[in-house]
Amino acid sequence: MNHAPPQTFETPFGSFTLGIHRVDRTKSLRAWDAADALVLDHLFQQPADSRLVIVDDTYGALAVATTDRMPVVLVDSWTGREASVRNHELNGLASPSFTDPLSGFGDVANVVIRMPKSLERLRELFDALRLAPGADVSVVGMDRRIPRSAFELMERRFGHVDGGRSVRKARVLRSSVREVGDSGRRWPAVVEHVVAGTSVSPHAHGGVFAGTSIDAATRLLAESMRPMIDELHPEVVVDLGSGSGVLGTLAAMWSGAAAHLVDDSAAAVRSSRATADAAGVGQQVQVHHQSNLDEVVVPGSVDLVVCNPPFHDDRGQNDQVAWEMYHQARRALRRGGRLLVVTNRHLGTHARLAKVFGNATVVAEDRQFVVVQSDRT
Repeated sequence: MNHAPPQTFETPFGSFTLGIHRVDRTKSLRAWDAADALVLDHLFQQPADSRLVIVDDTYGALAVATTDRMPVVLVDSWTGREASVRNHELNGLASPSFTDPLSGFGDVANVVIRMPKSLERLRELFDALRLAPGADVSVVGMDRRIPRSAFELMERRFGHVDGGRSVRKARVLRSSVREVGDSGRRWPAVVEHVVAGTSVSPHAHGGVFAGTSIDAATRLLAESMRPMIDELHPEVVVDLGSGSGVLGTLAAMWSGAAAHLVDDSAAAVRSSRATADAAGVGQQVQVHHQSNLDEVVVPGSVDLVVCNPPFHDDRGQNDQVAWEMYHQARRALRRGGRLLVVTNRHLGTHARLAKVFGNATVVAEDRQFVVVQSDRT
């Protein structure tokens, strides 16, 4: 992995050294953006004794800067937690105790939320945080990341919303909670589907990839996986980047194998657990909030890895996370074990996997997606 050199972040709270640890395109990246700077200017004006909660602080910039106020730090992403730990260490600070945002946190006086990619994620966060009357709520992000629908959601939920003005293409939406309530939604959401003749019900918390649907790529991979399970008779299966847990749950149902469902997102891990339990295979399934498969299973112990990897990050197309997942899968597989991956046709995954495994075979395809098999030799 590449590292971006640490840089100095000047804030009203002081100067801090922040670095970034990413798998790609690090030269032009910093561990903060104009949205972080803008909301810190706002927080500096707030009473120092107000109970501050920070949600999904990408690289720890907000938590580091406000460390003297002892914020409660709620982070969904495992890699986000690791980044925050590193930046606290760079500044000689003790790392915060991270909490899953969906675990809830009552009587919040002042909450700052980095705008998530999904409006459903924001909606569920408002429910989970159990905001107290009078609490100040700030949703912060770059202008291009804050849709009009986020403003409308806050307006419906809290009443008046101060949209502020755009500063260096960043914005903070602010509201004050008038009365306690929730969205009336049931979390996780659930919808029943039939895949390769089997009924399965994805359970999905807000923002989890594909939600309660089964996207075309996942369906194609699942339909390819079933005959291979009959061929391989796997005893240990991994769903790497499990999302709602559909693939790992189906693998457990069809094989009777022990299944490990692994995802960087705490919301995805919660969803995976709920999906497996609802399918009656909860005893076979372990879920792991982790970005590194090496930390989950013993190398050379897995019979089958299935993976529908991400190919985008906040800045556009990026296949480096997928590349790391392929290498992790190879280390985890026993000799004769198999990786099944589904990707977009245009990405050239066949050639990539051939470099990692020494072999790659297309086993299924449609107009948009391709399923590639690679065996550990």
